[in-house]
Amino acid sequence: MLKILSESKDINDEFDFDKILVEVYSQPENQSADEYATKIFEEINKAQPANLIDLPGQVNAEHLDIINQAVTSISETYKDMFKPSTKCRRPHLNIDNVRNDLFLNEVVERHDLKSAKDLELWMLGKNDELKMKFESDEVARKKIEGQGGSIYRKAQDYGFYLGLENTWYDE
Repeated sequence: MLKILSESKDINDEFDFDKILVEVYSQPENQSADEYATKIFEEINKAQPANLIDLPGQVNAEHLDIINQAVTSISETYKDMFKPSTKCRRPHLNIDNVRNDLFLNEVVERHDLKSAKDLELWMLGKNDELKMKFESDEVARKKIEGQGGSIYRKAQDYGFYLGLENTWYDE
């Protein structure tokens, strides 16, 4: 690929082929070259950018533990409302996005939450507030329903409203 690229007329003359980082994988004996190439290609293309919360040294270890435990507990309680995709549609949430948003909005610090249980209770309180908001505010409910009638109904069916909007992080 580098040879073809270097011979290309479209490539900038200032491109330095000596400064290209290349990662080499050895093919397992039990896989054909095509099977292994396909596997590597798929793995590379599934890669997601790292969230700030997951970068070393970005978050206090105690706060990270609080966030991880609380979000895991909430996601286990509301299994059907959490999806593996980081681009899941409302009212679903993604665990990693929730963790990162809690960190970025400094929820643990701003609310002086000392344990995972404290954060979990705070999140459940926000869930209750959103439930009351959408039950009593027809305009807000219609706005959500206007974006897809099943969004609010699904939140209502599962009793999980945190995925309807993201303003609760910064309140």
